[in-house]
Amino acid sequence: MNRLNCKSCGSEIDEISYETFDGMHWLCFHLAFEHATDPDEPCESRMCPIWHLQILKDHIKNSGQDADEIINNAVEKQWQQSKNT
Repeated sequence: MNRLNCKSCGSEIDEISYETFDGMHWLCFHLAFEHATDPDEPCESRMCPIWHLQILKDHIKNSGQDADEIINNAVEKQWQQSKNT
């Protein structure tokens, strides 16, 4: 079987996504054709992952925690783990 690559980002893609989303990952397709705002800002689609992240950040903030600190700590932990492998 031939290797399929996303038309947008060039990364390998599975056949179902390739056929369903015009040769792209769902996220690449969403950002190219459905996301009518700045890619760093949530759009109106209920499936928009940027919107989902904003919902989670707001929930974390409303619970008295710092979402950016939590994200930075997770990134640092992941970076340390990948550096050690």
